[in-house]
Amino acid sequence: SDPGYTFTVADSGPGVTSSVVPTLFSAYATDPNRSGGLGLGLHSAASLVDELGGRVRYGRQAGWTRFSIHIPDLRKREVGAVVGRAIGKA
Repeated sequence: SDPGYTFTVADSGPGVTSSVVPTLFSAYATDPNRSGGLGLGLHSAASLVDELGGRVRYGRQAGWTRFSIHIPDLRKREVGAVVGRAIGKA
């Protein structure tokens, strides 16, 4: 198993329209069936987590929508430098 920390958020809301899923973590990806948002939140979160060596996943199963974030154990890395690079990319 990959050492680190995994955080999961799940709810029974409507989820993401299937046509949006392929571009879900892309900049400016929005759901045309819903109003509001610029489409930058998931992109920004996924970019930062990726820069830290982690991953963000989306899943939908049996009426539940779930986002999981896995971040590796960073105690042996220079976290400040990694976060600085990630913020600089934004």
